[in-house]
Amino acid sequence: MSSLEALSGALAPAGMNLVGVVAPAAWDAHAPSVQQSATLLPGARSIVVFGNGGGALWDAFVADIAEHAEHLCEELHPLDAFVRRSVEGADAALGELRRRWFYSAATETIHLDFRTLGWLAGLGSKSRLGLLIHPEYGPWIGLRAACFVDAAWPSQGRVVHDLCEGCPAPCVKSCLGNAFPDGRW
Repeated sequence: MSSLEALSGALAPAGMNLVGVVAPAAWDAHAPSVQQSATLLPGARSIVVFGNGGGALWDAFVADIAEHAEHLCEELHPLDAFVRRSVEGADAALGELRRRWFYSAATETIHLDFRTLGWLAGLGSKSRLGLLIHPEYGPWIGLRAACFVDAAWPSQGRVVHDLCEGCPAPCVKSCLGNAFPDGRW
C-alpha cells in the first residue's frame, strides 16, 4: 500500500471521501506568484486535495461531538478543528516524506483557491454558480485540506465536461435577484 493510499484510508473514517492529486505545474499555472508550489514547498512533486461529498463528514463530526461534547464549547470553529485533528492523526501515513498542509478554514493565514485545486484534482467541474460540482454529489461537497508533498503521484486530471450542461437549471430559475442574466453567475 502506498503512503497516499494509507493517508486516504486514514482520512476516510473522518468523512473525507474525496481525494485527488494535482501536478504542481498545473497549480502553478493558476496560482498567484506567492502561492506557487516552489514557494509553499520547494521541491513539491504532488498536491493532494481532500474533501467530502454528501453527508460523510457531517456524520463523522456529529459522532465525534457525541463522544467529545467539550469540542463544541472549547473550539472556536469545531468543524474546522475536527478536520485539522483528523488530518493530524492521519499525517503519520506519509512517513518521512517532506510535506506541508493547508486548510480551507477562514482562520488560515494562507488562503489557497480550493475551487481551482479541486477542479485540477478532478474532484468536479466548474459550474454556473462558481462552485465546484461533483459528478455524484453535485454541489454538496466541501474541499477541506491540501498537502503539498515531495512524492510523485499520478494526477487524475480535471473534469473537462460541463456537469451543468443538460441540467434544467433550477438554480437559475429560483434566483429572484436575476444573478444569472446570461446563464452564469
